[in-house]
Amino acid sequence: MLRVRQASAMNMVARHLRQCRGYATKSAPKLLNISPEVQRALDDRSPIVALESTIITHGLPYPDNLEMATQVEEEIRKEGAVPATMAFIDGIPQVGLNEEQILKLSALQKGVKISRRDIGHVVAKKLSGGTTIAGTMILAHMAGIQVFATGGLGGVHREGEITMDVSADLDELARTPVSVVCSGPKSILDIGRTMEYLETKGVPVSTYGEPGTNVPGFFTSDSGVPSPYNFDDPRQAAAVILASEAMKLKSGNVFCVPTPKDLEIPKEHIDSIIEKALKSAKDQNITGKEVTPFLLSQIWEATGGQSLKTNVGFVKNNASMAAQIAVALAKLKSTSIPSGKAHRDKPTSTRPTPAMNHFLGPSLGVTKSLLAQVEDVSETELEDEANREAVKESETEQDEFVKLVEEEEMELDEDEEGELEDTTEKQGGYDPSDLFTPKTRKLNRPKMLPPPVPEPQDKVDAMVVGGLAVDSTCHLSSSENIIHTSTPGIVYSSTGGVGHNIALASTYSGARRKILTRLVSQVGSDGQAVLDKIKVENPYFDTTGILINKDARTAKYIAIHDSKGELQMACADMEDLENLSCDHIQKELERGQPMAVFFDGNIGPEQMATTIKYTKVEGRGRQDIGDPIIGFEPTSVTKARKLAQVPNLQVWPKPSVDLATPNIYELKALHDSFEEAGLFEDRANYYPIWKKLDLDSGRFDSSLKNFCRANPQVGDIIDSKTVAHAIRLLPYIPYLFVKMGSRGVLAVHLVFNVKKGRAFINAPLQTYSGDPIEGFVHGNPEWGVLVQHYPALRVKEGNIRNVNGCGDTLTGMLLNELGRDRGWLKNVAKRKRRIMNIALAGAAFTLQSDMAVNPEIMNFSEKYATRTMSLDLD
Repeated sequence: MLRVRQASAMNMVARHLRQCRGYATKSAPKLLNISPEVQRALDDRSPIVALESTIITHGLPYPDNLEMATQVEEEIRKEGAVPATMAFIDGIPQVGLNEEQILKLSALQKGVKISRRDIGHVVAKKLSGGTTIAGTMILAHMAGIQVFATGGLGGVHREGEITMDVSADLDELARTPVSVVCSGPKSILDIGRTMEYLETKGVPVSTYGEPGTNVPGFFTSDSGVPSPYNFDDPRQAAAVILASEAMKLKSGNVFCVPTPKDLEIPKEHIDSIIEKALKSAKDQNITGKEVTPFLLSQIWEATGGQSLKTNVGFVKNNASMAAQIAVALAKLKSTSIPSGKAHRDKPTSTRPTPAMNHFLGPSLGVTKSLLAQVEDVSETELEDEANREAVKESETEQDEFVKLVEEEEMELDEDEEGELEDTTEKQGGYDPSDLFTPKTRKLNRPKMLPPPVPEPQDKVDAMVVGGLAVDSTCHLSSSENIIHTSTPGIVYSSTGGVGHNIALASTYSGARRKILTRLVSQVGSDGQAVLDKIKVENPYFDTTGILINKDARTAKYIAIHDSKGELQMACADMEDLENLSCDHIQKELERGQPMAVFFDGNIGPEQMATTIKYTKVEGRGRQDIGDPIIGFEPTSVTKARKLAQVPNLQVWPKPSVDLATPNIYELKALHDSFEEAGLFEDRANYYPIWKKLDLDSGRFDSSLKNFCRANPQVGDIIDSKTVAHAIRLLPYIPYLFVKMGSRGVLAVHLVFNVKKGRAFINAPLQTYSGDPIEGFVHGNPEWGVLVQHYPALRVKEGNIRNVNGCGDTLTGMLLNELGRDRGWLKNVAKRKRRIMNIALAGAAFTLQSDMAVNPEIMNFSEKYATRTMSLDLD
């Protein structure tokens, strides 16, 4: 009870922290602001590496500090881990920084150097600054992060036995179970006495290298001081961390990584420089926490900047090693810790697990019952009132979502009468339990391990033929004098392109259900580096369909934003994508034999024709699904017009293109280009279908007006002839999903049983957020047109982070559903409603992410997708 009262008091003192929008978990207090990327990694138990920030605020000058911070994070990502830079911004503890926050921190003029003693002061006064090793360890432990990379360790200063100048880092290592990967104690310290102090405090120190390797000395690879332990494999370090945790030790570990030989400064040279710097500090009466930055600046001057190069080099080297240790630790835990509820209820074997025996040997047995505590929060921790409220709120939301799903499952049989399909085709079944686990069988919580990466294979369920690009976004730190000169800022590079994003969304959506997606595209002579980056970013992504064309340029898009985030200029270099090899497309379609294919507007008309030809192959269909289905994502107004240039476009019942996902502007461009190409004048094939739809009667106009009155939020779209444009395209593209940004999706489809359709379209349908789904069916008894409006899921305006990838996410999730079952496409009732809600929720998740596609859609069944705000699906 005392802890609860203390927590309440802290919340009263730090009232301003309630505006913090970080996620609360069972192990992370609400006080922390955890970035979405780090939170996802925590939920998935992915490897994470903590990073300090005093090296940004006090260690290096601007802009060297900014460049180093981004490079170190990139080193961690290369090794397959997630970086989590720690800092305090306006008094709020941050676990994981975005680009804007790193830029702000690097340009900070009077930042506070924050150790344990400073935290209360900084929070209460809403100050900003960088965390020391001690400060970073505290935040990392609060968030549940176990591995931390830094440059040099603090320690006992020279003559520390007289001045008592001992870094707080050492005592923090004795009380906080976080492992620090460093280049040994800083050279300016008394390294021998530092090792003695750590031994007294019970902190193990291990140095990377063969037995007998000495502790490194920051700028030098060998300090001359023996190391108590050595390790020569990151997995050995990971095993030590796991064993310490299993034994409930509350102290940390120090893993020293010697400075690479090509970066180190000779020991004799650096020692003489340090002696002079120490004398200068003493003469100027510089003491306390000001000593280290002063000495480092003196060393920088004396070495002509070589110390800075060495410093940055070994920090990146340490970050790489820390990431390898974190990855190894995550793998050890996944093989050592039982998952699910069973191990909480029943005692487990006391024999050491194979993974632990492999690295620790037979002399140390670690029981599963001890290791189980890594996964579960203890009852003592759950006494924290704020945490219990957060957990309760999360579980309530998830239970509500599952309840909605269960209600649909009970109604599934009734819904089958809503099928509006041609009776000559057989429709595959839809198993909703693949996506959602019914409450009666217990909801899987978000903290489950990621699904296994599938083994490479030729055949896939879904395929995308389209654009892959390297996107670079520049955020300038100033909006003044940005022309004709170099301007400081931050540059973020990522893999993008419409085709890539659609394939990524489909990949994420199908990961747990083993629905495989492949991207068919090309990169230039630098392509191998691009492909390697993709595999590091997402090991699930199938890159085997991406051609390395040494005669082409990798598509690139560069955008420059001012300090307010407004786009100033951009350059798109996409031309070579139009010339993607048709032979390559044919080969990949024949190899993959996908049941659902999307192509985007980045490729040329010839490439589009090849995609259609080798997707619509006679005899490739499956009895449970039907013939392969093909869709078109226009990409832009200009590129939407390419489809009309494809020769011999066929109409229903064997259309060249089955569906498309344009926005309202791309839809108009599609319509106008078809009209200009004379495709609506085909009296032999097009006109008979158009005539059967009976659109010239007054009944259709009446239905349209009633629909408009029932949907005032889309009334202006009706007036803008969007529905008319869509209907004219239906003989060529029978299924249109028109993306309308924050107003959702307008579905305009051909139907083949108007009588049944009218009966079921009048049944009350709602989205998961409670909005009504309005629609109408018009036509003769056999043929007709279905128009349905699916409102966007509501998202709080303050949560909106990114509108660029929402439409691609929606399209990719529809593609994934088509790869497993196309039967829902011909449904007007709950089956289609279910799929549309899944896709709209995926778009809503991306809207709240800094990424083009939010990886959380992989765990969509664990998320409650209804929020309150506006949504943009461009």
